[in-house]
Amino acid sequence: MWLVLVVFFIAFTKNVQITTLDIGKRLYGAEPNSTGIQDAITPTWQTRNNIISFVLLFAFIGTSLYVFKWYAGLGIFLMTLFVVIPLVSNYLMYPPSSVFIVKKIRNNLVKKQKIYFEKGDSLRAEAVSEILIRLDEITNLD
Repeated sequence: MWLVLVVFFIAFTKNVQITTLDIGKRLYGAEPNSTGIQDAITPTWQTRNNIISFVLLFAFIGTSLYVFKWYAGLGIFLMTLFVVIPLVSNYLMYPPSSVFIVKKIRNNLVKKQKIYFEKGDSLRAEAVSEILIRLDEITNLD
């Protein structure tokens, strides 16, 4: 059961990361090898999820090596990392740039904008407003 939770959590985190990178590049025509404004649109919970994913992977490899013989544990870990997680990510999880993920990113930006307005940081609030307008233009969300 733990393996399933780890796989689904990491697959979702991966798809959100791919989405923020894609949107971050498309928002303002970033150069091919840059991330555009990915950092500005990445929700705080996604940053936390990225850290948790790495911790889960280290715990998973440690558990696999402890429970199974070293070669079986390593094989299970590699199979999970390079086969199971990509399969779940592609077929059982919200795909990258899906409406669900984009709406979660947009809702987080709206919350950031509200916080900036409440703190009196009008410059950042206006920057988020501009990002939201561009985001609506490139994603065509209703």
